[in-house]
Formats: sequence, structure tokens, C-alpha cells
Amino acid sequence: MSNKTFSNEKFGIVVSKNFMLNQSSRGLNTELLLSIITALIAGAFLSFLSIKSFLLLIAFVLSCIFLFYSCKYPQICFFLFAFSLPFEGYSIKTNFVSISAPNILLITILIIKFLTRQRITSALSPFIKIALFLLSLIILADIIPILFMPVENWRHIITRIGNYLVFILSALSVNEYRNLRKTFIFLTIGVVIISIMTIMHSLSYISLPVEMHRSRSLGSYSIPFQRTLGVPIDYGLYGMLTLPVLSLLMVSIFSGRKLLFQNNMLSVLFSLVILFGIFVSQSRSTWLATLISMSMIILLLSKIRIYTFCFASALLIGIVYLERNIILKFIETIINISPEGVYIRIFMDKLALDFFNRHLLFGIGYTSLHLYFGVHNNFLYQLMSRGLFGFLPYIGLIILTLVIYYKIGIKSESKELSLYSIGLLSGFIGMLVELQFFLGFSTKIFWMLIGLANSLYIMNKNVSK
Repeated sequence: MSNKTFSNEKFGIVVSKNFMLNQSSRGLNTELLLSIITALIAGAFLSFLSIKSFLLLIAFVLSCIFLFYSCKYPQICFFLFAFSLPFEGYSIKTNFVSISAPNILLITILIIKFLTRQRITSALSPFIKIALFLLSLIILADIIPILFMPVENWRHIITRIGNYLVFILSALSVNEYRNLRKTFIFLTIGVVIISIMTIMHSLSYISLPVEMHRSRSLGSYSIPFQRTLGVPIDYGLYGMLTLPVLSLLMVSIFSGRKLLFQNNMLSVLFSLVILFGIFVSQSRSTWLATLISMSMIILLLSKIRIYTFCFASALLIGIVYLERNIILKFIETIINISPEGVYIRIFMDKLALDFFNRHLLFGIGYTSLHLYFGVHNNFLYQLMSRGLFGFLPYIGLIILTLVIYYKIGIKSESKELSLYSIGLLSGFIGMLVELQFFLGFSTKIFWMLIGLANSLYIMNKNVSK
């Protein structure tokens, strides 16, 4: 082994020794110390102007200290990023960016990687290479329409770029099983908190600045809770956040393995809280997605062959299609869906297909038309906005992720990695169901799960060596 490199064969990472954190801490300490001294000198003059300036100075110094410790322990920022995802609704929107905790932590992670100059080479697996190629096509599909038509809101374009960074950082940052576990522990705690806030707000125990809606009915039973959330996010995003966490908790409970917490009773408690939060939210798409995720867990843990599963799924889809009128009438009766609302959504979906037929290759781009266009299906939306050029790589990336999770879940020699893959696969399939009713392409949790497929691929590859 050369003197310039450090090899960790267990996790398949090669990092330049000159850039290792313990070797670069002296230079880093000096740089940060000078930065803090400079900030204090500049702030000393500002503090004479107003209390607000003095508070800004304190905040800046605390940020420098946080950055210093984050450079010594770089995974801290990613754990906090995972924890902050359920709270991204608390943000300040500008014309260019949304200032929120996840975005701030995302930028911090990039700064840390620049300061420490970490170079991870072996993490460039075949998965990440194919995924980056598909992602480059998706980005190109975003750029091409901008050349031909004005963009009304650049913030949405920048948001998409930020989500692509989430994918890359998730793929390259989580390289050990313990870091994977801690990432989902932090995410689980965040999801449990917003679930408790949702329950408390719905039951009127606390008052939050989140809109309440009329409760839904299940047949003749009227749900005795207000339909609301505890945080200012979309109902679809709430479902996207809860599904992977709930799936991992359920896999941990069913398998008896302690995937997240040392005490599985804690997993049971958190599962009940999240399930009750989903029920209280009264989001019908999340109900359906949760049901399918739980069904997938049972199927995957029972090791049913993929051919049997595909045949059963095709048979079920065929029955649903042939008896669609009866099933639709049954659904309308059970969960009181307005027929007018269903037909309006169908009309909007047909209109989206009409736009796609007119702009087959590159779509109509991201224009102001999208902001007021009532398409709820994410896949039709992507087809309409990106055309085939951007839609096919998008679908390819999803299929690639599903294949990786499935193969590791069924064939991995590591029981823990297998169970994690089954949980994330079930949650990801539930998210795809949610995307039938929600424009969730730009949600960070979606891109984080795609990126973590690479992390599991690397860990599984090293286990099988």
C-alpha cells in the first residue's frame, strides 16, 4: 500500500491520506480560527449599529463552530439533513431559492466536502455510473425547453438541481452500515415528530398555523378528526416521508431484527404513531400507498419469486381494468369520492396526454402553464413537461433503483442489508403509488432513496467478496 492512500476494504473506500480529516485538522483549525477572528472584528463594528446585527454575528460564529465540528465528523450534517426533511415546509421562499433547514444543510455538506477535499473513488459503482448517465439526460431535458421559451420561476429549476445534488450526496456519503442505520434513525425521529404534531393538531390539543379541512367518511362512518397535517407540507409529501420509515419499522418488527432501535418495542410504538398520523391525515392516496407497501413487505419476506409476483400483479390489474366501473362505484361509496372530482382529474390527465402528443420529443417544458394546470399524476406530468427525451431516462432511473433494491433484498448474504433493501423497496413502491396522485418529482426523500440504492450496492458488494 502506498504512503499516499488509505484503503478501507471493508467498505470499499479509497481516500487520499493527505486529505484525511485527522491529517488536515491543523490546517483546518487555522483557517476556521482566522475566519472566526475576522468575523468578530467585522461584527464588533456592526454590533454598535443594532442588536439585530449583534445577533447575526452570534449566529455566524455559531455557524462557524458547527462547520468546524462537521468537518471533523462529516456524517453529522447528513444525519441532520435526514432529520430535517419532514420540516422543509418551514422555509422562506425567494425568486431563486427556498431557504430551509434541508437546503442549508445540503449546502453545508457541499462546503465540508470542498474543505476536506474528500476523494471517494471506488464508490463509483456500475449503478452510479448508469444512474449519472440517466440523470444527465434528465438535466438536458430540463435545459432544452429553456432555450426556446422563457422561464417564469427560476426557483423551481434550482429546486430540481438541488434534488439532483441530494441524489449524488446520498449515493456517496452513506458508505457504512452504521451510517445507513443512523440516517434512518434520524429520519424516523423527524417523521415521528411531525406525526405527533399532526395528531395533536387534528385533535385540537395544540393550535398550529396549518389549514384544517372537513373530515372524510368511510362508508357510513364519519372520521371524528379534522383533516390536517402538523407541518405546512403537501399531503402527498407527508405520505412520501412516512412510507420508507414505516416500511423499515414494520420489517424490523416482522423479522425480529433490530434494524433501527435496540428495543423493538420502540419500533412498535413509533409504527403505531405513524399509522395513526396517516389515518388522521385522511389522505386517500397515502392510505392506498401504505396498504400496498405493507403488502409488499409480506410478499418479499415470504420470498415469493418475482415471476409469481408479476403474474399475480398482472392478473389483478386485468381484473381491476375489466371491472373498473364496479370498482369505481365501490370506491365512491366507501370513501365518498365525488364522481365529479374523479371525472375532472381524468379530463386533466387526457389533456396532459394531448399536450404530450403535440410535443412528443421534448415536451412543453416547465412554464407558468404547469403552475395552474390540474394534473395530479406525476408520471403524466413528467411526460408532458419533458417529452420522451426526459421521461424515458426518468423511468429508467426508477427501474434501476427497483432492481437494485430487489436483488439485494432477495440475494444478499447479509441479513441486515437484505432486510433494509426489502424495507426501502416496499417504501419506494409505496412512493411510486403516491406519485400517481401527487407531483412529487422534486421531493428530496425521493431522490435520497434513489441515491441510497448505490450505498447498499457498494456495501453488499463488499460483503459478498
